[in-house]
Amino acid sequence: MLGAVILATRDTGFSGASELGEQSAPLVEIAGGTLVERVVAVAQATEGLSRVVVVGGGESPSAPFGADVHLPGCDLPAANLLAGLMACDDCTHAALLPGNLPFLTQAELAGFLSAAEDTRADIVYPMVPREACEAGFPELRRTCFGLAEGEVTGGNALFVNRQALVANPELIERAVQIRREPWRLALMVSPLMVLAFNAGRLGLRDIAQAAEKAMGLKAAAVIVDAPGLATDVRKPIDLRVARERLT
Repeated sequence: MLGAVILATRDTGFSGASELGEQSAPLVEIAGGTLVERVVAVAQATEGLSRVVVVGGGESPSAPFGADVHLPGCDLPAANLLAGLMACDDCTHAALLPGNLPFLTQAELAGFLSAAEDTRADIVYPMVPREACEAGFPELRRTCFGLAEGEVTGGNALFVNRQALVANPELIERAVQIRREPWRLALMVSPLMVLAFNAGRLGLRDIAQAAEKAMGLKAAAVIVDAPGLATDVRKPIDLRVARERLT
């Protein structure tokens, strides 16, 4: 069984620091509801997800946002994710998501979950082709890097073996840090890997092997055509584009 843990906290752990000032991005209102409500609705509609847990956002009158379980948040993303994973106690695996993905669709989430399950790995990182992001959201810029398979950007999600991470909670923070800054993965392995990463010569299998060495768990990276998974709201321009498109 699969669960979903969605962070409604100011620091979602999946991208850089928010530039929205005092606003918590998942609690920003767009089209009559908060961003996190949109993510929860997508997760609830996705076949195979048996439990949806939201962590944080208790200051919003909209809480618990339509989730099956709502938990208070703290200032540490890894601790919030661990609390969410523990609340998915009937699930073997879980998707970890930030609550600030305005364009995420059911098809994109289902596609990532299917691709991740097929790898039979304990931790799966989604990669989204640069051309998919530019075609879907040409107004927005995302940090991309080269792989042997082409230029990609990281998707704001992780697919994890819930039981393995609950048993090794220190790995949660490492997994999130690697997703935010993939160059750290190469650095953990060897300086030669950093050179290969910078030159765009690494492939998906290289990334998986590096992650396995760094994490001690079976890892995989998958390329998914899911621009909504790579498009979060943390800058004023992100918010402006989201409101223009969704209202």
